[in-house]
Amino acid sequence: VLLVDADLRLPKVHKVFKLDASPGLTNFLIADKNPNRIHIYIIEGVNNLNLLASGSLPPNPSELLRSSRMKKLISELQKEYDYVLFDSSPVLGTADVSILSSNVDGILLVLGAGEVDGQAAQKAKESLEKVKAHILGLVLNKVKPEPGGYYGKYYYHYQSDEKEEL
Repeated sequence: VLLVDADLRLPKVHKVFKLDASPGLTNFLIADKNPNRIHIYIIEGVNNLNLLASGSLPPNPSELLRSSRMKKLISELQKEYDYVLFDSSPVLGTADVSILSSNVDGILLVLGAGEVDGQAAQKAKESLEKVKAHILGLVLNKVKPEPGGYYGKYYYHYQSDEKEEL
């Protein structure tokens, strides 16, 4: 499994693993020297997980993600790894996710419990549907378990599939 930090605006994945952001994705995409050399971390303590960090913050994230070099890189990584996961910037506010979605097999929409309201989540879903992104599902993270093992308020707020809402 390769995890790629493709959030070129506010990258954080490297911090989770206490690694440097650079060299990384952006350094590869803009490299003149050794254009075929890419730095991939092997994550110790997690079997079969590698990381391609974000690299230096670029002035033009969307352009880099849209580049032919990025498309070629994704294609090569998909041949090399069983799974390639891209962490990206938020769906709303930039074109980055829309650009990436055209080059990947699917999208997992990740929402922070208590951080994103239903309208914003619905807008994000619609934004992805407009670009024909293949939405694989939704991940709700940062859920605080209620005492006693109950799901709390999340347990009682399931919605019908007929409404097609998140």
